[in-house]
Amino acid sequence: MSLTYCLYDNILLLKLYGDLLGLKDERAFYLLSERHIRMQRNHCIIDTSSLGHVNSKGLSIFVRIFTLMEQQQLRMVLIAPPAQLQRLLKVTKLDKVFTIVRTRSEALRLVVHAHPELVEECATF
Repeated sequence: MSLTYCLYDNILLLKLYGDLLGLKDERAFYLLSERHIRMQRNHCIIDTSSLGHVNSKGLSIFVRIFTLMEQQQLRMVLIAPPAQLQRLLKVTKLDKVFTIVRTRSEALRLVVHAHPELVEECATF
């Protein structure tokens, strides 16, 4: 798994690539997210559209980030989960817990209240 990220105002945007299997590579994903959430109180938008396979350990990373977000009264939004991840979310009923949208614009509209201009600025990420 690899990732790219950018930070706009109080929003951490992450884009994940490859397989999310809960291996050492994914530790960087969690630690990066945790640092920005705890220290800078950032909402988190995760673009999952380029993910391959996600197993239960990979899914647990989303759960850990979501739990941390809830504790900080922040939002986590998943963008465009691929079919395999959608099935996993449905089976675990996490599709009822996580906020899931189809596009980056939808995700940004959910978390950007005071700065609507960021919707356009972040669209190029």
